Amino acid sequence: MISFFLLVREQLESTLFQDISRNAPDGNNGSGPPFKMFIYVQMLTYLAPLLFSIAIKTTKQLMKTETERKEAAHVKLQSELQHLHYQLQPHFFLILSITFIRWSIFHRIRLKLPFIV
Repeated sequence: MISFFLLVREQLESTLFQDISRNAPDGNNGSGPPFKMFIYVQMLTYLAPLLFSIAIKTTKQLMKTETERKEAAHVKLQSELQHLHYQLQPHFFLILSITFIRWSIFHRIRLKLPFIV
């Protein structure tokens, strides 16, 4: 990405600023732009691709971090749900067994059958 922008910068410099830079005077007597302007243009053309690539890399890193955070939250929720399932199953079986015992006692009393211990 940076190399692409550097190539574009070189092409722009060679086509647009070559004639101006050759005709630039040593002192500023009004016949052309000051030489300091060329320095600033050079610095800006080098900094623009660098800043653009830093912005893209930072954005990618933020997206990756956000994706990892969402994935971690999802895994945490899944583990909490699994933990609740594990807690629910013994309780369910306990209540079910108590219900069956009560049901059998009720029917034995109703049918007047002897209890087998």
